[in-house]
Amino acid sequence: MLIDVLKLLPLFFITILLGYMLLKILDIKSSIVTMYTYGFFLTWAVLQLISVPMILLKTSFNILIVVNFLLLLIFVVYCFKKKGISLKDFKINTNINNEEKIFICLLLLLVFVFLFFQLYYQHVDEDDSRFIVNAVDIVDTNRLFLTNPATGEPTIGFTLGDSDKDVVSPFAVYFSIINKITNIKVVSFAHTYFPLAMILLAVCVWWLFGEKLIGPNIVYQCMFVIIIILFHLFGSSFRWTEISMFMTRLWQGKAIVSSIGIAATFVTLFDYYENSNYKYLLLMLIVNLGVCFLSGMGVVINAIIIGSFALGYGFVKKDIKSLIYISGVALFNLAYFLLEINI
Repeated sequence: MLIDVLKLLPLFFITILLGYMLLKILDIKSSIVTMYTYGFFLTWAVLQLISVPMILLKTSFNILIVVNFLLLLIFVVYCFKKKGISLKDFKINTNINNEEKIFICLLLLLVFVFLFFQLYYQHVDEDDSRFIVNAVDIVDTNRLFLTNPATGEPTIGFTLGDSDKDVVSPFAVYFSIINKITNIKVVSFAHTYFPLAMILLAVCVWWLFGEKLIGPNIVYQCMFVIIIILFHLFGSSFRWTEISMFMTRLWQGKAIVSSIGIAATFVTLFDYYENSNYKYLLLMLIVNLGVCFLSGMGVVINAIIIGSFALGYGFVKKDIKSLIYISGVALFNLAYFLLEINI
């Protein structure tokens, strides 16, 4: 287990580095929370953009890996060479008072409780076998979603029934790439390590959401996130609620969408409403593509959220140009939805 953790640590820091460079390019104030959050969504957004056409073209998995890493490498080189971004500028604010330290420690304690329940009370069902089987099959066959996960038989076209949505929201590809990089078994990563990373991501997104609601106050933000964690720990009234999904199936894309992706989308909407700047529109697009990558549910829900925001923004601000731009973000969702129902 220690060896696996050591293998994953570089990916953890690379994710933060990607978020740092993205925010630096956009000239947006960054923190460890924003870097971690947008690093993940940038990774997923890139995979969404390249995976869907490659799946439809029946490209091999190895080619997808090469293209993915080439794009990320070009992004990193562009940041360092063209934009002059330096790691010397990488700083984390440690100037906090004693009261803030107490609340941060309390928050971390509850996070560890959260981690315990996540690891020991997981629920494994047919959905889980679909995600894991798809990821393992991609690695073993070097083909993208050309095996029916229910029967194990090769597919003709993309006739996967309910699993057709995996073609336009190919979240299993992420697990397959991690397996290729680290040689950690897909099931071990998905059930043990990935939920830990997602709990940290959830706390980061809830932290940012709290900042938009109550302002940048560390104590209040800690209290807000603690309340959300307590809701998740003790608010499971039925097995199909968002809270139950998050607590027991966090490696599944729909659970991440419901508790993390939608909240992250609202954070970008708040940012754009406050600043009306193209760079926040780009963040909205990146988060939206990441949500589309996670689940077909995210494709539809985010289209409704962003479309409704576009109408409201255009009406309140009387800004038709921004209404068109924001609606343009949701056009990706429309394209993916049409692909899903016509495969």
